[in-house]
Amino acid sequence: MAADISWVRCDRISVAILRGHIGSTNAQRVLTMLGAGVSPNDTALVLDLEKLTFISSAGLRILLVLAKQHRRKGKSFSVCTPSNAIRDILQSTGIDRILTIHEKRAQALAAAGAQEEAKQQEAPAKTELVVRGAVDFGIVEENILAIADFAIEQYELSSSELSNEIKDEAIAEIKNALWRRVEELKRKRVKFLQGMVSAAERTLEEVVAKSR
Repeated sequence: MAADISWVRCDRISVAILRGHIGSTNAQRVLTMLGAGVSPNDTALVLDLEKLTFISSAGLRILLVLAKQHRRKGKSFSVCTPSNAIRDILQSTGIDRILTIHEKRAQALAAAGAQEEAKQQEAPAKTELVVRGAVDFGIVEENILAIADFAIEQYELSSSELSNEIKDEAIAEIKNALWRRVEELKRKRVKFLQGMVSAAERTLEEVVAKSR
């Protein structure tokens, strides 16, 4: 799967239109390209998520990093038009309580101070970012470290900056906790599959019994 970025500009506001999947294998490149696409003179950045079909914790961390960077510079950062699937992820992770999320792009532009509706100016070349197969977000993330980084970014954005010493300690403890969770899920998965096999066997016996 792949992700690409195209740009819309209005006054001194940049709108990055994200499409496709953002996971642990391409999140850093997406962040780099978003940073490169913003002009130093811009006063705001809006991420349009309408065409984004999947985002992992590594991708969610991008939103927090960008929000923190723009806040430090006294600039505006917001997200707009998330699909239902992306909105569910934002809500389940609590990001919707930290970031400014608009239902429509026009609302995001108005809130950022745009004087007129943006005219789409696609970048000459889109950045194609290749990722591996889809991640099972509901079971376990590909990259435990990405989840730890996401948790720290979320905390710092909503609360206060952490020292490097505390960050290192937190990452180590979070990784241990998540590995324990992974092992627990593995055990539950085995038990679940055993239950499915048993259910299949019982159902088969019932069907055979009825046919006699």
